[in-house]
Amino acid sequence: MVEDTPADTQTEQPVEDDDTITNVSSAESRGEVRDEAPRKSQNHKSPRRTIKTKPTKQDKLEANNLLEEASEILENCISCGMCKSLCPVFKTIREESISPRGKAILLKEKILDKVLFQCTLCKACEQECPLNIKVCDAIRKAREAAVLKGKSLASNEEMIKNTRKHGNPFGKGDVADLEKLYCC
Repeated sequence: MVEDTPADTQTEQPVEDDDTITNVSSAESRGEVRDEAPRKSQNHKSPRRTIKTKPTKQDKLEANNLLEEASEILENCISCGMCKSLCPVFKTIREESISPRGKAILLKEKILDKVLFQCTLCKACEQECPLNIKVCDAIRKAREAAVLKGKSLASNEEMIKNTRKHGNPFGKGDVADLEKLYCC
């Protein structure tokens, strides 16, 4: 709970100002390559580009707190890799940075990367974890921190806009078209 205090008694805390989501390769997630400068996207029309909005100081503080909480959740991770065995995203893409272990390594170092949005939050990794680490909770907090810092994905913003405007994440469409959208 935040208490209201007079303006003259409030103190400002230093806030990191990082306006980019980094793109970390599997080699970088293993510590083989370390590039401090954020990379520019090769394809600027990619659905994975980020939307940058101007976050307030309060948003930045809250984002830093969420990132700290995510890091604390994962601090006991021993990087054994057992979580990878059931992860559907890792089974498909086969990159270490996409695996739950790769995400845990990034979040322990407080790195916000767009691979955080490539998790289905199915909790399969949590079923296999010998230490019962709540990886999905950490990823949720990190995603929220990324959004608060103004680093949401363009595809997510488009889905939100479509849902508000058309009532579905796909955009224009008639209710009769919903029959072709079901999967099973």
